[in-house]
Amino acid sequence: MSGLVVIRDTRLKDLLVYWETKRQGRPMPLAGDVAILDLAFILPNLLWVEIEHDPRRYRYRRVGNELERIYGSSIEGLYIDQMPGFLYRRIASRAYAEVVEGREPVCRILSFSMVSWFAKYERLLLPVSSTGDKVDVVLGAIVPEFGPVKS
Repeated sequence: MSGLVVIRDTRLKDLLVYWETKRQGRPMPLAGDVAILDLAFILPNLLWVEIEHDPRRYRYRRVGNELERIYGSSIEGLYIDQMPGFLYRRIASRAYAEVVEGREPVCRILSFSMVSWFAKYERLLLPVSSTGDKVDVVLGAIVPEFGPVKS
């Protein structure tokens, strides 16, 4: 797996195991084989992102309530290019493009800090296909951690 670090969060590990079982020897699972109800263990942190091709655009179809709390509102139905914040759009677009082009799971740990606080998150993104030949869904989960910077 490209970009794979050691997955620390057990829910992300379980999501990867679920994805592997749904693959059934294929490069990626079919969208119809992935049941949201099976993902209750990670639902608050879940992302279901549809990919449109020609031109490529990423649309949030399902976003867990923990992530929407962090974003400050519902982003379901929005495209990345409709999201506020250039940096957010840039980081998210690159992350989804890596999964679409590489056709394999990608896990990253990202950290941000300001003078008095930090934010860190572990993100697992998984390719899914409705046809079996190209990635048209990214199934992902983000596990955030926030706190004050220790002096």
